[in-house]
Amino acid sequence: YTVHNVGSAAALEVEISDNSFHPDNFQHVSGGMNVRIDRVPPNTNVSHTVVVRPRKFGYFNFTSAEVLYRRTEDAPRLQIAVSSAPGEGLIVSYRDYAKRFSSHV
Repeated sequence: YTVHNVGSAAALEVEISDNSFHPDNFQHVSGGMNVRIDRVPPNTNVSHTVVVRPRKFGYFNFTSAEVLYRRTEDAPRLQIAVSSAPGEGLIVSYRDYAKRFSSHV
């Protein structure tokens, strides 16, 4: 994930939550699906990497992540934003991929 702050003030208490990778379908390897970043300065970005391994193959619908943040330190409530939605993706086994695309077949 890359959070871009295009505003003129820092985004505070930024929280990223993504429920696209259900534990029945994906094994969590590293990174967090729910992350808190204290501060994203104006006109900068912050990246966070998540690694998952599929437990099953097939089509999956990947949804938007939710991003919550405060516009100012004394803001009474959080602002809500969502990431772009990747949409549907196909995960194939290595063996099926190699059968189809290997130059050694």
